[in-house]
Amino acid sequence: MTRPEDLSCDCVFVAEAAQRSYILNGYEVFVSPLSNWADHECGGQLVTVPALGRCEAVLDASSELVGALDALQALTADGWSAWAVVPLGRLGEAQAVFAGGADYLQGWWAQSDNAIRPVGFTTPEPV
Repeated sequence: MTRPEDLSCDCVFVAEAAQRSYILNGYEVFVSPLSNWADHECGGQLVTVPALGRCEAVLDASSELVGALDALQALTADGWSAWAVVPLGRLGEAQAVFAGGADYLQGWWAQSDNAIRPVGFTTPEPV
C-alpha cells in the first residue's frame, strides 16, 4: 500500500482509497490525473465511476482549485455528476470556488495511522 509520505501528492493516496472503496462495493472505477481534463496542470486525481455517472476530483493542499473547476465543468458538460473532494482545511475555499461548478463537495483528512477519513458531503453554494 502506498503511504502519503511516499508521494508527491496526497491526492493520489486518497484517490486510491476511494478506488478501493468503490471496488469493494462492486463498481468498476478508473483513476487518472485530473490534468487530463483541464487546460493546464492543476494537480489532483480524477476518480471515475461509470455505473454511477460520477466523477470525483480528488484534491490536496497543493491542488489548484480553479483548474480543477475547469476540469469538472468540462465533465459535467459531458453529462457526468461532478464531485470535488478536498482536504478538510480547504472546505471554505472550495465552497466558494465550486459553487455552481460541482454537484457535491466532500472533505477528507488523514489520521495519524494514514487512514483516510471522509466527512459528509454538501452542495456548494455561493458564499
